[in-house]
Amino acid sequence: MTEGANGSTGIGDSKLVLRCECGASITASRKSRLVELARIHFGEFHPDLGPGVPADLILAMAEEKEAATL
Repeated sequence: MTEGANGSTGIGDSKLVLRCECGASITASRKSRLVELARIHFGEFHPDLGPGVPADLILAMAEEKEAATL
């Protein structure tokens, strides 16, 4: 899952990447978008967690990467 073309603002931008233990990578340039995408992923693929995972936990699991290294 990635944010999409409209979220990219150029080379060298940092991205937030959440790597789920199931192997999925969720990438976004904004914290709020990462939380949204992660909750969608958890709701669809991890019903035991559900879509209500707290934002602070999602952000704690994420890494910040330079867009050029993704």
